[in-house]
Amino acid sequence: MLILGVILARKGSKRLPDKNKKMLNGHPLIYYTIKEALKSDIDVVVVSSDDKDIQKISKENHVECLDRPKELAQDDTPSFLALRHAVLETESNLNTSFDKIVLLQPTSPTRTHKMINKALSVNLDAVLSVHRKTTGTFGLNGALFVISKKVLLSIKKPQKYLIDDLIALPINLWLIVTKKCIDIDTEEDFMKVEKQMKGEKHDTI
Repeated sequence: MLILGVILARKGSKRLPDKNKKMLNGHPLIYYTIKEALKSDIDVVVVSSDDKDIQKISKENHVECLDRPKELAQDDTPSFLALRHAVLETESNLNTSFDKIVLLQPTSPTRTHKMINKALSVNLDAVLSVHRKTTGTFGLNGALFVISKKVLLSIKKPQKYLIDDLIALPINLWLIVTKKCIDIDTEEDFMKVEKQMKGEKHDTI
């Protein structure tokens, strides 16, 4: 089984401008996702971006960066379209075919390679990460999306968020609980993660 890891990191961000390359404890935000992806059981890791700075950061950290078309890097672009483009482009470039796709958002810098590997060990159509909100309730945190390529390509009318596409499909879906994995969307989120990373080791799930 061949596994492709895709990091979607477009240039624009309304709530926290340039967040994917914003410096966090001495490194650009996207660095942490690249580092853990390369340590995981993923076979090939690529970044998809329309940002020249992010493309440069990616290459400096030994991953290929695909030049994402502008029409796939808008606020209302469905994640599925950008992900599918990255998958098909990589397969064409490498003349190969992947079985499983891992979508890694750069906004979850405390996600570890152990988390990724645990999700990869689940042999189902899709695996999504959640965090515990209260007893018996959970919320998506965006840290992990593992999808079989067959399921990915079966999506015909993509919605804005990939989770909405997956819920609408008749597939075997598994939720995996991650601890303290904040999805950075605001300056407040960024400061929380920065404080967390300074005071803790991130090797738990």
